[in-house]
Amino acid sequence: MPSTKYENIDFSKYGSNVHESDGLQDAHYARRSSSQGQWIQNPRVLQCVNNIQLGAKMGATVGGCFGLLTGAWVAVTQRNLLVLPVSVVGGAISFGFFLGCGMIIRCEEKSDRASSLELDTKLDAKAAVPSQPRPQLSFRPNAQIARLLQPPEAE
Repeated sequence: MPSTKYENIDFSKYGSNVHESDGLQDAHYARRSSSQGQWIQNPRVLQCVNNIQLGAKMGATVGGCFGLLTGAWVAVTQRNLLVLPVSVVGGAISFGFFLGCGMIIRCEEKSDRASSLELDTKLDAKAAVPSQPRPQLSFRPNAQIARLLQPPEAE
């Protein structure tokens, strides 16, 4: 049977280089591709978790510093040194928790509505630019203050 020109053309360059696996070796691939044994594979989720950890660490540092200041004052005024570590640890835990929770808000995706609002504010800012310059005001504070500070003239 004679081959046609169509049968001799290599169409593999139009296909994808990515091939689906049968799923039997997925656990092996996940272990192999995971660097440092991390169980989170998605890079966006990994970045979000790292941001939350950073926020918790920063909050714990700030809370520990404020706890040290307030605990030192209470320890000196109450003459009880055991208050100091309690206030440092309590401040670090509470500030760390709340700053970590605050970083969760920063991990959320922007919705289409938020991006359209940003676009609207950019357009409004361009529309708010006046086409003509504003007239200069004749307010000169130094001259008016000097006039007020002069002693009254004698009659």
